[in-house]
Amino acid sequence: MTVMTVTFTLLTIFGLWRPIHWRGYKSLFYNLYTGIVIFLCYSFTLSEFLDLLLISNSDMDNFANNAAVFLAMIAVCAKIAGILLNRNTLFIIQQLFENKPFKAEDDEDQKIQQQCDHLIRFTALAFISIHEIGGAALSCSRIFADRQPGELPFRAWLPYNYSSISVWYISTVQQIITVFISGHIIAVFDLLYTGMMLLVCTQVKMLKHRFNVMLKDLENAVKDTTSNPVKLKKIEQKLVAEWVKNHLAILRLSDFMHCKFSKVVLIQYSVSAIIVCTTVYTMNNIPIASVEFTGNLFYLFGETFEVFIECVSANEATLEFADLNKALYNTNWFTLSNSARESMIIIMSKAMKPVVFTCGYIIELSLDSFKSVSPKIHVIFIYYILY
Repeated sequence: MTVMTVTFTLLTIFGLWRPIHWRGYKSLFYNLYTGIVIFLCYSFTLSEFLDLLLISNSDMDNFANNAAVFLAMIAVCAKIAGILLNRNTLFIIQQLFENKPFKAEDDEDQKIQQQCDHLIRFTALAFISIHEIGGAALSCSRIFADRQPGELPFRAWLPYNYSSISVWYISTVQQIITVFISGHIIAVFDLLYTGMMLLVCTQVKMLKHRFNVMLKDLENAVKDTTSNPVKLKKIEQKLVAEWVKNHLAILRLSDFMHCKFSKVVLIQYSVSAIIVCTTVYTMNNIPIASVEFTGNLFYLFGETFEVFIECVSANEATLEFADLNKALYNTNWFTLSNSARESMIIIMSKAMKPVVFTCGYIIELSLDSFKSVSPKIHVIFIYYILY
């Protein structure tokens, strides 16, 4: 079974994951499609930056309005680069979950894995829905906002004259398509990161179950080999060694995932914090009943949701690791032989070490981190809207 099938399907749809088995013309056309997606997103980001640098810096309102979109596009470009540069990493992760010790081994493992798959599918639906609504609301707010004739929905500096109606339409459609693709790339990357954290949680749950299975096997071995202590010791060493290898493999996997994507998450976290401030500042000068205000409100919600989902998924993985030691202690490990109990003590001491996920090794991803930002968001929002 391929892990995160929905996620990789969405990556394929939006040009960031060419299926491994595609060769020949399929591969050529898909690489061309990927190049078009990269060109649209990066050129749009560059045009936004040039507008900030050359035009919008004379007007604070326009500058704040354009800065929010530009910063979001910076995050999009970082996520595109993060996915494409880590293609081999993602392929390795896929392969790892097809083999031991990460592959489900019994019915209980299958049940745990299925629960994770259902949760990832639900999360995918929620992510895509939120970004569909947010992207549509933002685009509509820019399209139907009061603008000068010939002005683009999203402010940008372009190296050609778009005063002609046909050129203006082409440029406008290009911007809308780019925003549509960018919104979905953001959603899919968030889904990818969240899915990896959920997979780590799933592996820890399987590890707890396998500890109970190991204890039962050890108890049965004690009954079957009471007259042969040498054979019993070999069985104990083998079972304990397999479980320890599984535990270490999960720790290496979580560290591997974290190392590859933490910098991109740091960019997203930092960018979202700035976008929240600039968006609220922009909304302060917009009538509440207007379409533009509604679009910015959905945009603000989407940025806050991105930070929340990254924090909560990493926090869940941290809690699963923290609960591992307690789960081991609550088993019947004390009924084992002295040598097995000594091994259990070493295992529990190893499980006591906290596993914490950070973004760029700077900010800890947890609910506490989100709580420290969330009240400030509310205060800034209420202050600007009321005053």
